[in-house]
Amino acid sequence: MREIVHSAASIKSDYERLQQTDLVQENKELKQIAINTLKENKQLKHKNEHLQKEQMRLSWDNTLLKEHIGDLKAEIKLIYQSTKNLLKDLTSDLRTFKGVFNLLVDKIKEKNTETEFEKLAKVEKRHERNDELER
Repeated sequence: MREIVHSAASIKSDYERLQQTDLVQENKELKQIAINTLKENKQLKHKNEHLQKEQMRLSWDNTLLKEHIGDLKAEIKLIYQSTKNLLKDLTSDLRTFKGVFNLLVDKIKEKNTETEFEKLAKVEKRHERNDELER
């Protein structure tokens, strides 16, 4: 029985001595680093999933806004054409029409810079100049 107790004590002291070695201490530190890294990885994964959902939502919103912009541009073009036709009908000659129409475009430019209305007017003037040069 003494031999068993002595063997157990010897094994216990060897175990405690081995637990104090650099290799075992380094293993414990690496195990803790691995645990912390796994926790950080889970947090980053969760954050990434959240950001991907946010990006998808923003992408969807962006698509909807682009569609809305397209609709508004088409509506502005219709307003532009309707205004132009109305002014043509209300004015007696081409010179008066151009004067009134340019005045309208200038008034709109005062309120907003580089409007869709102004862009359409520029395109139309460019087409008119090209047509005049071709004649």
